[in-house]
Amino acid sequence: MQNRRRTETLRDLCRGPARLTEAFAIDRGLNGWNLTKTNRLWIAEGGSSAKTVILSSPRIGVTSAHDLPLRFFVEGSAFVSGTRRLNEAGLAGSHID
Repeated sequence: MQNRRRTETLRDLCRGPARLTEAFAIDRGLNGWNLTKTNRLWIAEGGSSAKTVILSSPRIGVTSAHDLPLRFFVEGSAFVSGTRRLNEAGLAGSHID
């Protein structure tokens, strides 16, 4: 991931969707990929026993749907893009269990 992102700063590896996809070598060739029926790219349940709180907030840095809560992130994560003020504002947003 550090080689793909060309950085030594861990916080910058996956902070934001563009950085995340670059770090994981996800490109447009995977558009439409079914994450439930493959072993090439998938989403797996985490191994932590701690409860993870997912928050949502309005999107940032886009002109379309900027007022809709379509930005999702783990509460308290240091790896979320945007300003601290903006991410703390998400606390008033929706909690997803």
